[in-house]
Amino acid sequence: MNPYDFVPLDMSRPPERHKPIWHAMLTRQNGPKLYSGHITVYMQAETPLFILDTNTKQDPRALKTHMRDADGYYIIPGSSLKGLLRTVVETLCSGCVPIYRVPKEYTRDPLPHDFAACTNNARLCIACRLFGMMGRRGEGRDGIDVFLGKINIGDASAFEESPAFYGSIYTAVLDTPKPRHRAFYLDQEQRFIAGRKFYFHHNDEPLTENRLLEIRNKPGE
Repeated sequence: MNPYDFVPLDMSRPPERHKPIWHAMLTRQNGPKLYSGHITVYMQAETPLFILDTNTKQDPRALKTHMRDADGYYIIPGSSLKGLLRTVVETLCSGCVPIYRVPKEYTRDPLPHDFAACTNNARLCIACRLFGMMGRRGEGRDGIDVFLGKINIGDASAFEESPAFYGSIYTAVLDTPKPRHRAFYLDQEQRFIAGRKFYFHHNDEPLTENRLLEIRNKPGE
């Protein structure tokens, strides 16, 4: 079984694109002021988590370590959390599909036109109005439209006593997506993409090279 599945696009409910309330002014158009604030959230990793510290040596034989902030705390960077939350909003609220490239194996674009990424910062889906849009070829005077969005997410820092550590291991190479497998990546009619891709939770053991070989070599598989 594939370690992922797709949430189908709801063709009857394409993204609704509207002019956003601009990020530069916390006031509504001809209305009352908007409010700002912050929320503190506590999180727990349900399965092992590793985010490469890009400041470590790039020698492939060198030991890789988890990302830390300037104070030495292990972190999940805010950019990763923002991407996760944005994906959920796009899925639940029928947002655009902002990151998509037509696979080279396809002769036509299988992404429905209505779900194409927003390119005009005066006509944005709900996800782009919340989280922003950046660097897409659009209709602005300079040819590129951007929108800062309304939400900033900071890094998640681990408590000193909370991380659990594993010894040095070689993680399995899981390879890249293979959209040429149309039975998995396209809908039943082979016309459009199967939907938005999500991975299942795995068990609490890291997937190492040796363990991957064990799984692949199970009797009957």
